[in-house]
Amino acid sequence: MRPRKLQDSKTQKALESSGLRVLASIGMTTSLLLLGWACGTRGTLAQDGGIVYLRDRLSVVTPETGGSFSPHFAASRNGVGRDSILLIPPTKVRASLQGITGPVMLEGIVTPVYNIGDGMQLDIVLIDGGTRRGVYSRYYDPGRKAEDRNWIPLYIPLDLPRGHDIRIELMVTAGMQGDLVADWLAVSELRVVQRT
Repeated sequence: MRPRKLQDSKTQKALESSGLRVLASIGMTTSLLLLGWACGTRGTLAQDGGIVYLRDRLSVVTPETGGSFSPHFAASRNGVGRDSILLIPPTKVRASLQGITGPVMLEGIVTPVYNIGDGMQLDIVLIDGGTRRGVYSRYYDPGRKAEDRNWIPLYIPLDLPRGHDIRIELMVTAGMQGDLVADWLAVSELRVVQRT
């Protein structure tokens, strides 16, 4: 069966033009997404406009601990969904901050995924050679604390010296009773931003 030909040439031209606009729009959107990914995930602050996202720099430190790490997890809290890094304790992940120096802010948004269990502990450590320095520590307990049932902003000011091999480590451990049930922590938009 042959497709019917449109009788009206104006309608045909309008459809062809609209189809080309849709294709051009899809191509432009794809290009912008790829450009955003390339600029936002690798390189230095100077190259990336003052922001370096850490998702692609993260790797598991101790895979034998029984915890889990996923770089892409669709987390949702109070109707707000975000592509997140999922950390299931006990787990440690590390990212190199190579090429990033000076006054910066480690930023992100954190939420426990479930409202049950005894909570979980998030510790963030800066590693400079053999020296470890804690820069953040917080206990999340969404089963008992309503404020932990939201997306919680993370702002940590850091001063990173030039010429050092600095790494950042995120460690998530079980709650106070050692209960690992539903201890899933989602971290979204984890990035280093240049401070002025």
